[in-house]
This record gives sequence, structure tokens and C-alpha cells, in this order.
Amino acid sequence: DLSRQDGDSEILSAEEVLQCFEHSMQNATCTSRLHRLLKYQPGALDEHYGMFEELSPKVKAVLIDAVPLVGNRNAQLWLVDFFSKQRSLRWNLRAINAAHHVLRPERELVAAVLRLSIEPHGTGVRYEDRTLRHSALLALGSLAGKCPEQNDRVFNFLARKLEVLKMAHGAPDDMETMATVLRALGNQGHDSLLDLTPWFHNHASTSIR
Repeated sequence: DLSRQDGDSEILSAEEVLQCFEHSMQNATCTSRLHRLLKYQPGALDEHYGMFEELSPKVKAVLIDAVPLVGNRNAQLWLVDFFSKQRSLRWNLRAINAAHHVLRPERELVAAVLRLSIEPHGTGVRYEDRTLRHSALLALGSLAGKCPEQNDRVFNFLARKLEVLKMAHGAPDDMETMATVLRALGNQGHDSLLDLTPWFHNHASTSIR
């Protein structure tokens, strides 16, 4: 019964919780029920991840947002698979945001977000592509800082990207990407970060300084 109070200690089934998001306007109540469900039954949503494509947009959004709450390897590998398919910018950005908040990321998830952050070859990069890659860069730094296995690899990737941008001609898109890479490095907090920053202290752009 979706009218039950949020304070009710009863644990609802996964179907009931997802129906709450589908039909109720009380998102805080539904979210509380989802947290309670996953606390006691971490695998409760597994079946629904398997039938993702058949679900409504509302429930799809809930399942993506729930990945950090589930947190286990299966949920993270599902997100990796999600990134491997052609998706709209809206869904990819939502999934990147979910990845960003995973507390103990698996190396496969970090690698998948790194792939999303790589600029495509050639010119004429679409705004949507750039938005996606900048969001992926910020998530990448955060994830790498929580994944010792990938920490140095990601730091080296971001440091090389900075070197390439330093040699560019200062186009607005390059400056925006440089600022994003620096924020990603800040999210990561690698021990060698301070070795990279002196060059940027006197940069003409305030977003870089």
C-alpha cells in the first residue's frame, strides 16, 4: 500500500518501491523506502537491472541513481555495460553522475568512465560530445581517487592531457577543457598534483588560475 507512512519500519518489495516512484509524488518517501530495502536486501534490484530496457523512464532513472546505493560489483558492471551502448546525452549524464558517487569503484568502472572522457579524433566535436566528456572527466578524477588500482593510471592520463592542452593555441574550447581537467585532478587529489600546478598560477584565464 503506497499510502503507508514513511516511518513504517516494514520493508517493501522491490516491485512496491519502484511502483512508489512510478505513481507517487512523494519522492522523499519513495527514496527512504529504497534506502531501507537496499540496506537489508542489497541484491533486491538485480532482476530489474536485467530488464532495464523494458521499464518506464521513471523507473530507469531510479535504477541508474540507485547504483551508488547498491554499490556492489554487479551493479557497477551493469553501469559499464550501460556505457557501452548508444544512449542519449540525458541518460549518459545521469549514469556518469551515478558513477561519480560510487564509494568503492571497481577498476572496470573507472576504465569505462576514462573511455567516455577521451576526445574523439578530428574536428567539429558536437556540443553534446563535449558536455559528456567534461562530465566524464570530473567523475573520472573522483573515481580514481577512490580506486588505488587505477589511481596512477588516471593521473598520468590527466597529466598528459594537460601537457597537450598547454601546447594548444588557447582556443576557448581548449581553455574550457583545461579548466575541467584541473578540476578533475582536484577531485582525484593525487600525491603528485602539486608538481603540475605551478605553470597555471599565472595563467591569463581566471578559470585556469
